[in-house]
Amino acid sequence: MIQTANDQLVAYFYGYENADGNTNGNTTGDALWLLTDALAVSQIEQGKTYTLPVYTGFVGNGGRFDSAPTTDRSGLTEWGNVELTFTGCNAATATLVGEDGTKSFEMIKLANVKGAECGDAVTNNPFFNISGTWYDTTESGLGFNVINTTNNQLLAYYYGYKSGANGNTHWLLSDALSVEAVVPGQTYTIPVYTGYAGNGGTFTSAPTDGNSGIRNWGTLQIRFDNCNSGSATLSGEDGSKSFNLVKLANLKGAACAQ
Repeated sequence: MIQTANDQLVAYFYGYENADGNTNGNTTGDALWLLTDALAVSQIEQGKTYTLPVYTGFVGNGGRFDSAPTTDRSGLTEWGNVELTFTGCNAATATLVGEDGTKSFEMIKLANVKGAECGDAVTNNPFFNISGTWYDTTESGLGFNVINTTNNQLLAYYYGYKSGANGNTHWLLSDALSVEAVVPGQTYTIPVYTGYAGNGGTFTSAPTDGNSGIRNWGTLQIRFDNCNSGSATLSGEDGSKSFNLVKLANLKGAACAQ
């Protein structure tokens, strides 16, 4: 979840789809990713509920891990909405309501962005400025979210499509890479993980068997040429795919220095 440089709130969700709606032959554990619309808001008010439209990818759009969607439905389709209430800088509630059902969350913050801890003023530094959403301009409806945490670690999250499928969604999470500062032009290799198919996880219920967490998928190689452009290559069980990345949205207060 981020607040962009132009005073907009954007959120994304990764989890599992409704077991009744999966298309891969598994009853549970099929990946689901959701992206919100951008909500214009200059200041988040504690205790106020914000409602945002939510979107996902089109199943059957031709999108696969190694190729972009091929039909007119190459972007996103409306899924439902999310209601977000921030009860503090480190706590919030959320309710997702859409085609997979309704699910509520009592949330705490897992990781802060460096320079944006509770009570701190936002700072500009090269590592902080790479935090945000990134995508390849030749492929809409998929991309990366990148953050630098408070303890000098780089994290990335990918949302796209599975191999051999036809628009079935796929999410990947990187390990945390410890690095004091990002060096322009240097390639960083990070292990990448995904969920277990058939693990009992559905949209409304958590995984129920021993494979309830995440498993190794492969690696992400990522390079930042500057705070607005870079490249990435994912290599793993779905194959290998490369991206020429540009920044889609900055964190508020973290735009590239002019």
